[in-house]
Amino acid sequence: MDINGNKPDTSHKIKALLALNGLTMDTLAPLLDVHVITIYNRMRNNSWSVEDINKIAAHHNTDPKDLI
Repeated sequence: MDINGNKPDTSHKIKALLALNGLTMDTLAPLLDVHVITIYNRMRNNSWSVEDINKIAAHHNTDPKDLI
């Protein structure tokens, strides 16, 4: 949480990372070994595990802290 008590919006940061690389949310499903619907649900609910964030960050050569 930030100083105002707001939950970090990891989904927006992941969407931005994908957009910068010209990718779509559909490209995350094989990376995370889940169904595309699962990715859409995680985006909508902003519900990401540490393992998900680490995989996404490693795949895109970025620091996982930049996504939380």
